[in-house]
Amino acid sequence: LRHQVEIGSVGGVFFLGRNVTSRAQVEQLTGYFANADSALPPFLSVDQEGGYVQRLRHRDGFTLIPSALRIVERHGREAAREIYAAVADELSRTGFNVNFSPVVDLNTNPNNPIIGSIRRSYSHDPDVVTAYADILVETHTRHNVVTALKHFPGHGSSTADSHETLVDITNTWGNAELEPYRELFAGGYSGMVMVGHLYNAELDDGGRRPATFSPQVVDGLLRETLGFNGVVITDDLEMGAIQEAYNLEQTVVQAILAGNDILLFSQSEQARSNLPEQIFAIVERAIAAGTIDEARIRQSYERIATLKIQIIGN
Repeated sequence: LRHQVEIGSVGGVFFLGRNVTSRAQVEQLTGYFANADSALPPFLSVDQEGGYVQRLRHRDGFTLIPSALRIVERHGREAAREIYAAVADELSRTGFNVNFSPVVDLNTNPNNPIIGSIRRSYSHDPDVVTAYADILVETHTRHNVVTALKHFPGHGSSTADSHETLVDITNTWGNAELEPYRELFAGGYSGMVMVGHLYNAELDDGGRRPATFSPQVVDGLLRETLGFNGVVITDDLEMGAIQEAYNLEQTVVQAILAGNDILLFSQSEQARSNLPEQIFAIVERAIAAGTIDEARIRQSYERIATLKIQIIGN
């Protein structure tokens, strides 16, 4: 993996709970990848939201972080600033430069199996969500840790879990779910946006496909309508929502054509050491066939390089 980072076939490393045994071990790993002789530094990323989703666990030597909902209900904004500043500082000191957080999904369905029921959303109120997300983003930015707003265009109303299957939000989703994105973009947000495996017939008329594979959602709604010009990353492309309907070639090509800049593979189902090379070959074939425009790849590279240089520059 470090060799793949050095030659540029991997642009970042994503840590999951199963990769973590102790703080010292994590620091050793992040240092190992950070010191790779690559043209650009790798994104060293983790899901460190707090509550149920905290890959760097308290038992392994990391700070215990309250869930988003608990921070709103029990702590308030000033305490949130202190909590998230401590999280960002710990991540930076441990070698991470990306936190896949905050969740800006609205808590419109408290029984949602993957958002509301495990307290990952700050509130059903877009203004509250925006305020707390802004605190997390600001504290992380000060510590040179990139954030990722998720899960576009909104996972809070769903009744199913995209880890398991394609989630249809056509009849539950509402325009209010875009408000945190709109407000944070207006405030100059410069991190990433993560797109969820969510299907909405009102937003995409190209068939029953997830937002991850929809040019209307990514290039259309996110970039053209909302004006986001930064890095767009997919949610894990090995989730059930994708694997149940698409092979690797379809996954790679459709994710790129939709407008995503970074393709995220957790390698949770089956570890394949040659996966980056397989993906490169798929992209090269698609460019040769005229399916993917090479300019699309260059555009994504420039966005990614710009964000990485911002991290170095700070």
